[in-house]
Amino acid sequence: MLSEVMEEPKVVEKMLRNMIVLYKQIVPAIQTLLDPETLPVVELTGHLKADKESFEATPATMQLNGKLYLTK
Repeated sequence: MLSEVMEEPKVVEKMLRNMIVLYKQIVPAIQTLLDPETLPVVELTGHLKADKESFEATPATMQLNGKLYLTK
């Protein structure tokens, strides 16, 4: 429970499982390309933060209803 000490791979696994709704595009990529058994929590949060920041940095004119539209 609250006093339980968990190994880092278990924490990463739980984070990925619970964040799939918020980060539905990046979580499968992380699970496929990186090994959750060796991925530190710090690196996982860095990937998630970078994804969030890159999506927020997209100009509003290129987004509609949360979807990214590319123009020429």
